[in-house]
Amino acid sequence: MTFLYPTYLWSLLVLAVPVGIHLWSKKEGKVIKVGSIEFFGASDTKKSSSVKLNELVLFMLRCLIITVLSILLAEPVLRSKQQNQPVHYLIEPALVPDESVSAVIDTLLEKYPVSYLADGFPAINAGATPALMKATPNYWQLASQMEQLYADSIVIFTRARLSGLKGKRSEGAANVTWIVFEPDSTQAVVGATRTDHQLRLKLANSARDHLSFEERTIPLNRVGNLQEKKVGDTLYVRIQDDHPWVPVAALTPKQVVIAYETDFSDDMKLVHASLQAIERYLERPVNIKTVNVTEDLAWDTVPDLLVWMSNSPLREKGIKNIIYKPDPLAQAIITDSADPAIFNLTGTMYVEEAIRTHLTEHLLKVIDVNAGAMVKAEAVDARAVDMEALEPVIAKNGKMVRYDDEDISPWFWMLLVVTVIGERALALYRKQ
Repeated sequence: MTFLYPTYLWSLLVLAVPVGIHLWSKKEGKVIKVGSIEFFGASDTKKSSSVKLNELVLFMLRCLIITVLSILLAEPVLRSKQQNQPVHYLIEPALVPDESVSAVIDTLLEKYPVSYLADGFPAINAGATPALMKATPNYWQLASQMEQLYADSIVIFTRARLSGLKGKRSEGAANVTWIVFEPDSTQAVVGATRTDHQLRLKLANSARDHLSFEERTIPLNRVGNLQEKKVGDTLYVRIQDDHPWVPVAALTPKQVVIAYETDFSDDMKLVHASLQAIERYLERPVNIKTVNVTEDLAWDTVPDLLVWMSNSPLREKGIKNIIYKPDPLAQAIITDSADPAIFNLTGTMYVEEAIRTHLTEHLLKVIDVNAGAMVKAEAVDARAVDMEALEPVIAKNGKMVRYDDEDISPWFWMLLVVTVIGERALALYRKQ
């Protein structure tokens, strides 16, 4: 027998109360001296012995009541060791539609349990939602939960996607075998813009060892192998059926405002020239507006970026900013801050300094024209890791043992009821 909440067994200390009362009643009575015992009747020895026996039985019953109550509070269970499954198979949901994998699953289901490699390890014959089929599992998190399967051996079919390695590398069981399926190279549309006669596509190319982006410009009347559909006035494109639809947006210019003090005129010109270089490199219009910090900063369109080159406090918040914050120990000319929307310009510049510190490249990262593309690319990211990277950093040796707990509280409730009834009956009999 074991207890789910053994802390409650400290309540057995209450037994000290009836024990103390019982011991106190054992004290010798007070001696009263009398002149004669002529008129004292003889005591009934049997009745006296019966009273003492009743008191002893009542004492034991009350101690038993307290003991049973303490055990009930601690929730007693009978723990028995159960037989583990010899082997349990886990399949990453995205692999199930593969014909070769589905054939293996059908064979395995005849003899062994097969589950999805997902939270809770749902049985594979229970079906899966579309979201589950597309999601990449968190491998390390699931590895730490595999003891719940109670199997002597666990075999996992997985794509081993790099995007599935998140958080801390966890502990796991030593009896896990990972079987990695090599991913196919893939190409997907992650961004699309249009001009009057052209369609500019941003493509993500991914394979086991890389993820890269490229841009391709095609005439609107020659979409090639692209799939397209129109919803309202919006055109959507994609390459394959299992890829998400990507809306084609109008090519809008980036809006950048440079607010500067007179002392920062040279720095403003360098930033302005860098933004023009970015415009030519991206082949995308960038509208640059320069204003003195003493002027009104009102604008018709909220800018995508405000460069604040002044020692005075920043007046405009809620948009992406680069603020002047000198830092002679900084490792870069533009650095991050605690606020993801604010970047620090760590010093003033001249031409050679701007080239040496790669000012243009840092500005390109801040503008981040690939922000939306990176989010869409996660769905087609086929980068994979070696099997060694999936294994836990510390493997637990030995078999995973399963125990079944049987609640035996009802038996103690029955004992409590019988004991209370017996104690009350004996107490009433003693009074009579």
